[in-house]
Amino acid sequence: MSRWAKSVSYDGSESSHTYTLKDESYIDTPKALRLLDQIIERASEEDDLQKSLAIRNGNGANAVGESWMVFHLKALRSILEQ
Repeated sequence: MSRWAKSVSYDGSESSHTYTLKDESYIDTPKALRLLDQIIERASEEDDLQKSLAIRNGNGANAVGESWMVFHLKALRSILEQ
C-alpha cells in the first residue's frame, strides 16, 4: 500500500505530476533512525579523518570535540527518538 498520492494536471500540451503523502502525519521513525544512524556514522568517520589531518599538521586545537555536522545529526536523532 503506497503512502503517496499522485495527481496529474494537464495544461494544453504539457502535464504536471505532483506527489504528496496521503497521510501527512505518518513518519516511519524506525526507518528514519536507521538512515540517520548511517549518516552519523559517515559524518563521524569524516570528522575523525579531519582530526587526524589537523594533528598531523600541528593544529591539535582543531581536533577537539565533534564537528558541527556530527553534533547536529545527533541532536536530530535525539528529537526523533522522543
